[in-house]
Amino acid sequence: SISQLQFLTSTTAFVAAGKDIYTTIDSGDTWQYQSSLEQEVINFKFLSETTGYLITTNFVYKSIDGGMSWINKDNGITTNIGIISGGASENNKVVYKTTDGGETWNKQESISFKQIEFINSETVYALEDSNYSNNRLFKSTDGGTTWNAIYEGESTISSFDFVDANTGYFKSGYSNLYKTIDGGENWNLIDDNNYYSSGGKIKFYNNNVGYSYSSGEVNKTENGGYSWEN
Repeated sequence: SISQLQFLTSTTAFVAAGKDIYTTIDSGDTWQYQSSLEQEVINFKFLSETTGYLITTNFVYKSIDGGMSWINKDNGITTNIGIISGGASENNKVVYKTTDGGETWNKQESISFKQIEFINSETVYALEDSNYSNNRLFKSTDGGTTWNAIYEGESTISSFDFVDANTGYFKSGYSNLYKTIDGGENWNLIDDNNYYSSGGKIKFYNNNVGYSYSSGEVNKTENGGYSWEN
């Protein structure tokens, strides 16, 4: 089943399915197998069609050939600045930051994130990996050095995605989709029709085109999440 989807352009995308990485260059009409990891892929981020980073259960990898091969490397989201987070219990949750491409890491916060998204070198959004049903969405405006909670919902947030520093979406509860246009200050429910399955991930290519995927099913919106098609 698909665990993550990332579009770099309107035609080029990468998908993680279990331990395998696939890519498309024709908007998803066909998919090409790239490689397999020893463990299931938890998260990945491609900076370009060649350079990407990937996290499995115990390791962090880097690819410089479009996901065809991977080398064990500390995580980063830009060439030099990156964030990595983990920890299962309250006592060992931690956020680390690198400013030298992963050569050294410094502890920033005692919290665990399960999704981190850089908008630019200063603005970063992250989703808390909580032991409780309700998790929080955080924002940093100094490149991940300090963090502030910007949303705590009544149900679990499964995934979020920001198009730019101000416009973002998150998927919560029974397929409810929320949107902000002011950097997370305010959130509005824009879709609660349960057309796409609960849980899973969302990814927006621009303000109109986005994808929702869960349990092997991919749905697409072309109007900013107000309606979806399989």
